[in-house]
Amino acid sequence: MWQLVRTLERGCPMGRFVPGKEYSRPTIQQMVVRSPAAKGGKWDTGVLKHDGEFFIFATVGGAGSTGHDHGNRWEGKRLRWHHQTRSHIGWPSVQELLEPGRRIHVFWRRAKGNSFKYAGEATPLKTLDTTPVEILWSFNNSQPIEPTYTLNHALEDLFIPPDHFTAPSHLPRVPQESRPPGPARHGQDVHRAPPRLVPHWP
Repeated sequence: MWQLVRTLERGCPMGRFVPGKEYSRPTIQQMVVRSPAAKGGKWDTGVLKHDGEFFIFATVGGAGSTGHDHGNRWEGKRLRWHHQTRSHIGWPSVQELLEPGRRIHVFWRRAKGNSFKYAGEATPLKTLDTTPVEILWSFNNSQPIEPTYTLNHALEDLFIPPDHFTAPSHLPRVPQESRPPGPARHGQDVHRAPPRLVPHWP
């Protein structure tokens, strides 16, 4: 059976991941490494590089495998994602991740223990020089993504307390206790200047 899978995948780099389809982490590893015995190692981390391509495993809206919740969230069809806890813009692996033309595959899930959904190949739109590094990804496919970015999230990004703004009745409103923490969760002081934006060149 596995040899049939290898035959179907021959000539197609990194297997045949379909945007919107769910995969378990071991299945993803086996499809990429192309071995039924592939298991664990670097594939149990949140971001890794294999044969020059990057793979991101993101938990959106909750804590990941390490127990950290950095506030990853969908903004329409774009994903605001945070690198490893101690990451900074000077890390060589972060610099590699941001290189133009780099192939980056993003898989995401709602909660620890769930299967991952393939979001597609990603391109960085914006990068913030924070710890952890924050990147806004866009995707090179038309797969519709569930939006979870509300008016409250937008106001928090602008450092405007949501309770000081009256939203029109037709817009979604999230109770204070259910909203993720604001920028201060990354050790930032909201009274300081906003994080430095890292430019991306075509």
